Amino acid sequence: LVKLVRTKYAVPIMLVAPAALGLAILIGYPLLWELNVSFTNMSLKNFKNPGFLGIEQGMFVGLDNYIEVFTKPVLKLTGFWQLFAQTVLWTSINVFFHVSLGMALALLLHRKMRGKGIYRALIILPWAVPQVIALLIWRTEYNYEYGAVNQLLGMIGVGPFPWLSDPFWNFSAMVITNVWLGAPFMMV
Repeated sequence: LVKLVRTKYAVPIMLVAPAALGLAILIGYPLLWELNVSFTNMSLKNFKNPGFLGIEQGMFVGLDNYIEVFTKPVLKLTGFWQLFAQTVLWTSINVFFHVSLGMALALLLHRKMRGKGIYRALIILPWAVPQVIALLIWRTEYNYEYGAVNQLLGMIGVGPFPWLSDPFWNFSAMVITNVWLGAPFMMV
């Protein structure tokens, strides 16, 4: 430890140490607490401090919670593995399109062109609009009968799609909306 203090990295270590310790406490304690609670039958109906593994309160259930999550349906129609696959698919599609479209827009707007400021403002507008408002607007745009998306697709001979009622099209609509919201951030 004495050698570490005398090295050329002593000042950076001393500057980073408080933040690293604070993050370790802010992340580590809740993580250990939730791991502890996961071995108990604590719920909103049975809401009390379980202590260590719930042994003192008689709340210990062992691995039953984990077995239930992996074998029984999490929601009425889907299980854990389907939700896990959808989450991986959602994340990979969104990261790919956020980064690639954001990079493409940034490269396009980095060159000299007339009206670059106007283009940047228009592209960054989805990011500036509060997400709740943007999502409410998109919900009406995806309406089966009156939505602008189906009407525009109908003009080119495609459509209409049940964006809000069919699971596949609903997932697609959410991805499109999220990419529309996230690509400007990556552009910046």
